[in-house]
Amino acid sequence: MLKKIMMGVLMLIVTGGGRVQAQEGPAPATVQFTPPIAVVEPDPQLIAAREQLAQGKKREAKKTAKKFLGENETSAEGWTVLGDIYASLGSSGKAKGRYKKALKFDSHYGPAYVGLGQLFEKAGRLDEAANEYRAAAVVSPNDPVVQQALARVAGSGPTNE
Repeated sequence: MLKKIMMGVLMLIVTGGGRVQAQEGPAPATVQFTPPIAVVEPDPQLIAAREQLAQGKKREAKKTAKKFLGENETSAEGWTVLGDIYASLGSSGKAKGRYKKALKFDSHYGPAYVGLGQLFEKAGRLDEAANEYRAAAVVSPNDPVVQQALARVAGSGPTNE
């Protein structure tokens, strides 16, 4: 299978063996790329942890999330859920560490940026909150939570004017 990537008038051809060949030529009128769609089912343990948190059962939620992470230590979602739990317990330092760990495993996981933004916003550090919400908007541009958060801290931080 050949994959063609257009870069101006230079075309890179990636062959099935992973070799890259450069070839000059005119750019095609249209370039179509359809990324594969991966559907990931939510994990029952994380669903349970979120439900426990929503019910105010924070210690149970923490135990459930930690159990999940013991089996799935590279899960950005799991670390973010644990960060949310710590944030609800008022442990902002621990929450921040869990959100950062989530981003270490997946730098494109928007909810971890939102969690960091909420911590900074709660602490009155609106410039830093705005930066985290902007990062979330890059990876999740249509997320209404991100849009609402950006609107709350509008005017904070650098602008693109």
